[in-house]
Amino acid sequence: ASISIIEAEPYPLYSRVMIPGYLTHKKKRDALFLRTISNYTAKKIGFYLSKVVSKIDYQKREVYTETGEVFPYKKLLIASGGRPKPFIISNIPILRMHTLDDADNILAKMKSVSGREVFVAGEGFIALEFIEIFLKNGFTVHISVKEAYFNEKKFGKTGGRILEEGFLKNG
Repeated sequence: ASISIIEAEPYPLYSRVMIPGYLTHKKKRDALFLRTISNYTAKKIGFYLSKVVSKIDYQKREVYTETGEVFPYKKLLIASGGRPKPFIISNIPILRMHTLDDADNILAKMKSVSGREVFVAGEGFIALEFIEIFLKNGFTVHISVKEAYFNEKKFGKTGGRILEEGFLKNG
């Protein structure tokens, strides 16, 4: 049998979990990659980067890309992943940390902005990652939360106060 992977991104497999380490300069960009093109070639896996599937014909057993390529198949696995809903506020750059391109964009924005103050909205794990990233890159971070304290709903007032003390202690 032959195996083919059709990938919308322009990169082989990389760790999205390690993106915050890249943005805080703890990891080099190359360390994020878990596979190389030669890994796929060695296993005789067809690997098609920057290809977006536009249609699947289940009767003919064919996958079509936006650029007109056709991939016949006997068995098909669709692993499309998830994508966050775009969040837009006019004239305010909204940064996402979902893909490697997002991470490169964050680094470019941090280097190019004149001001060194940022606003982080949200109280989840990714908000914590953004707070650390901006602090490690020399920014003053402002945080908006729903309750009186960060993540008060999950940790209660005492837990929220402990987090606030940690935030204040670390800038």
